[in-house]
Amino acid sequence: MSQVRPKRWRKIAARLIIASLSALVTILILEVALRLFFPYLPVDIAYAIRHVRVTPFGKMRLTDHLDAPLAPLDGIWARWLVGNDSDYGFYMKANVRALFFQWTPHVSFTIDTYRWTDADPRLGFRTPPPANGELDIVALGDSMTFCWTEIADCWTTKLSEQLGRSVANLGIPATGALSHANVYRDFVKPYYRPKLVLWQFYSNDPLDDEGHQRGLEFVPARPITPWLHDHSVTYSLIKHFIQTFGKTPISQQKPAEGSLTPIRDGNVTIIVDPEWTKGWDTERFAKGMALGKQAILETRAAVEREGGTFVLLLFPHAVELYYRIFKQAAADDPDAMLALRTAARTEMRAFCAQEGLLCLDLYDALINHTDEQLVYPDDGHYTSRGNALIATAIADFLRQKLMSAGE
Repeated sequence: MSQVRPKRWRKIAARLIIASLSALVTILILEVALRLFFPYLPVDIAYAIRHVRVTPFGKMRLTDHLDAPLAPLDGIWARWLVGNDSDYGFYMKANVRALFFQWTPHVSFTIDTYRWTDADPRLGFRTPPPANGELDIVALGDSMTFCWTEIADCWTTKLSEQLGRSVANLGIPATGALSHANVYRDFVKPYYRPKLVLWQFYSNDPLDDEGHQRGLEFVPARPITPWLHDHSVTYSLIKHFIQTFGKTPISQQKPAEGSLTPIRDGNVTIIVDPEWTKGWDTERFAKGMALGKQAILETRAAVEREGGTFVLLLFPHAVELYYRIFKQAAADDPDAMLALRTAARTEMRAFCAQEGLLCLDLYDALINHTDEQLVYPDDGHYTSRGNALIATAIADFLRQKLMSAGE
């Protein structure tokens, strides 16, 4: 009897080992197969694992595939723009070619992106790296620098034409100062010595910075789960379908549509959301502003150590320029919201004076042209006309402040 029991336990142990090995092999096959066939997966499966890294030690994620399956909830921007990145917040996929982007009925343009370094193959920018290795001017910023126009109509291109110098457009939509500083750190400083670095500020940058920093400071209760989230398609797939069990599949979900009111004033039409006065978080803004100022000062110091000049460009919000239109549709107190938008620029102007920063507030150049359509009727980004005026104002400013001195 005593000899039978050990034999039985050995059989049970052997079966458990075989079952465990079989399960492990099955998981490994699933991990490899889902990665290999990711572009061809059903949308609900692809959506669940899109954030997983392609290889254990690489930076590329499955969502970086140019032909990644997209859910309606993603929006067409997901073809070229990736979010939730610890370094940049958002980044543009590299090697996008001739992608037609229809953002609103009035906003459409073609996107090409170019990889700047093999050190991080995920990222692309709207202009290619200089063929001769020499960089005159770099523009850092968000979508206002990227431009919601064809690249030929973007202020960076127009500025290059007016100055006769190359301007590298390193703008990334939906980003703030922390992202801009990291772009300079990773894509400019190790490789180039630009004579001039243009840093574009917009009033939502502090909110982007606060959210970016909050993501960096998050400490998970179980440290293993973020690693599994980043590296295991099996874990991500199981987690996703547990969380969405009984809910509408991702492939059938669509973004909610807001209530918009078109208002015409002379030659200008603006489609306004009556809720535009909602959602401003003063505490978050203050935190983000402090983070952004520090990033600006650190980047300015890095630029000047390399012999370059740092210029801060303040871009006004559409509400500031077309307040006469926005206030007609406001569901709350429009004066209070205008004051907050204006206070952001005012604070940055004071910051420029305090720190000795070379600074251009573009409000002064644009406010006298608000009888023209400087922003899109259904979007707050600048039109081709707005970009042309911005480029001229910057060119005039640089000639006055720098070019006459031979810089």
